[in-house]
Amino acid sequence: GDITVVTCHPLTDWAVLTSAVGSGDGKAKIMLAFADPCTSTMHPGWALRNLTVMASVRWGVSELEVLAVRRPGGRVSAAASLRLTVHLPRLSKA
Repeated sequence: GDITVVTCHPLTDWAVLTSAVGSGDGKAKIMLAFADPCTSTMHPGWALRNLTVMASVRWGVSELEVLAVRRPGGRVSAAASLRLTVHLPRLSKA
């Protein structure tokens, strides 16, 4: 489907956003976007590892839509950025 509205929120809004999406019309989705310093065309950078562990432990997320935003040459590039779905194991707080 086409995305018509995109809004940005801090990670601290995660619980509120997931609650709102769960009670909505089913069309809204949450995507985690992060600044990706990696230059690999096929793989996201190390920062995603830290974010996915946090999502699994803190929010109990098992699947996460991710946008790795890249800035080759100092300019944000849709062509260089990656969009992917990450499947996460269940992790518990130690």
